Amino acid sequence: MCDLHDTLQSSLVFVMLSLISSNVFRYIALSIASISLAIYSLHRYRPSVRLSKRNGGIIIAGEVLASVETKCMRDHLLLAETEIRLLRTKLWTSQIHSHLLEISNMSWMMYLQNMITILRSLAMSGRELRGIQRSLSLLIEAAYQHRLAEDINGGRDWEIEDKPSPSPHSCTCLHLEYL
Repeated sequence: MCDLHDTLQSSLVFVMLSLISSNVFRYIALSIASISLAIYSLHRYRPSVRLSKRNGGIIIAGEVLASVETKCMRDHLLLAETEIRLLRTKLWTSQIHSHLLEISNMSWMMYLQNMITILRSLAMSGRELRGIQRSLSLLIEAAYQHRLAEDINGGRDWEIEDKPSPSPHSCTCLHLEYL
C-alpha cells in the first residue's frame, strides 16, 4: 500500500513537472520541492517531535493496559511484567526529555555528540514500546481465545441473529498505532 502511494506521488510530480514549459522553471520548481521535502524531513525527525510521538504511544499503551487489567485478567504475571516495562519506558522517555532540555545550552560539538546518543535512546525506547504493545495485543488475543474455548466447551446454544454483535471480542481491544 505504501509503495503504491509513493509511486502515485512520484508520478504526479513528474506529470506536473512536464507541464512546465521552460527548463528554468522546472529546475526552480524541483529545487523548491526538494528544499521543502528536506525541511519537512528535518522537522519530522527532530528528537522533540519523536519524543512527543513516543509519549503519545505510552499514553495509548497505558490506556490499553488499564483496559486489559480490568476486563481480561487472565495472566497476572505477564500483566505485572508489562506494567513494569511500561513504567520503565515512561522513566526512560522522561530522562530523554531531561537530556533534551540540558543540551540546549551546549556548544554545537557537544550538542551533536549528545544528539546522537539521544536519537539512539529514542530508537531503543521505541523498540521497547512496540514490544509492550505486542505483549498487550497478545494478552487481549489470549483472553479472547480463552473465552471462545469456554464457549465451545461449555456447550452454549448458539442462536443466529439478524444483526451482528458490535464486537466479537469479550475484551475491549483497542487498535494500537505503532509509533
